[in-house]
Amino acid sequence: MSAPKRGDPAAAQRRTGPAAPPALRLDRTAIEVQLVPPLARVLTVRLLTNASDQRIEAVLALPPAAPDEVLYGLALSIDGVDCPASPQPSGPARHAYDAALAQGRRAILYQRLEHDIPTLSIAGIHPGASIDIVTWSIRPLARLAADRAALRIPMAFARSADPAWPAGAGAGVTISERHAATLRVGAGTRQVFLHGQPCPDRQLHNDEAIGVDCSAPILLDVVAVEAGSLDHCDWQVDKPGGWEATSERGIETFRHPGNPAGRIASDRNDWIFGIVTTPAGDIRVTAPLHSDGYAPTPRGLRGLAPNAWGMRAFAAAGYVESASPQEPDAVRLAAQIVSRSSSLAYIGPAGECAPTSR
Repeated sequence: MSAPKRGDPAAAQRRTGPAAPPALRLDRTAIEVQLVPPLARVLTVRLLTNASDQRIEAVLALPPAAPDEVLYGLALSIDGVDCPASPQPSGPARHAYDAALAQGRRAILYQRLEHDIPTLSIAGIHPGASIDIVTWSIRPLARLAADRAALRIPMAFARSADPAWPAGAGAGVTISERHAATLRVGAGTRQVFLHGQPCPDRQLHNDEAIGVDCSAPILLDVVAVEAGSLDHCDWQVDKPGGWEATSERGIETFRHPGNPAGRIASDRNDWIFGIVTTPAGDIRVTAPLHSDGYAPTPRGLRGLAPNAWGMRAFAAAGYVESASPQEPDAVRLAAQIVSRSSSLAYIGPAGECAPTSR
């Protein structure tokens, strides 16, 4: 049998040796959306179980990323033990993963392939193991009108109907078999309506967790009311760790060389600035510059403003300038962006998993 092609989601099914064991069982999915217009941060939690009696390698192909969506975070634990992934160039990350796999060590690789399909490879999953996977992304809201926006979140991937699906890929965790699934939306002062589900359309209450059907996409309709702008938001932009995001309709308030007319002046020296051009216009973000003192956590950058981690990733994706000289590739890598050129990888220490025949 020929060696598997690098970066191929079907690699686990074609490796030399016995037939691949059953795919992991997807027990639960939870999606949390935080509206930070003109952007939305999306956190997805998946709980899976190795229901087989073998130690396995799993290659999970997730639903394709949306246009201009920035994937920037991964937290994974196996039986409660954290496996912290760090950013690496894609080539070295893939080589390190394959080497660890050959040595019988635990390894994790989160990468973005052709057609914007994210894949997650996990080697060294023991029988009965429980796997918690948390992924983060940030993306523009689709603008429907001056006071309305939309967000579509696929829960499953229609392989047979999508020509982008790689031939032969087996992604049991993203198909539409029923399992427990919930949605929570942090909307602030905006109204949010849920569409696209088998149940009747409904208005969502802020931060309320509701059950959703995993076989249908989540379609959110966002309406601006009172002071709930869809063009601009910020959080202590004049202080270290603060951020600002604005659409082409909005006006930047933070004063820096690219925006000398900004009304908020600050001597902070930790910012980066990026512009991402979307179908609805430019989105301009000022966010914290990477620093070794700012460790990423599920709540953002430790000790800094909420959503600072996601804003940093979006600003890095469209990097233009920063408070100090920076190389764009280094800025994007430090922001943990998952792209065709950068991945997140965890390589377990020698001896973490006992060698086993394949």
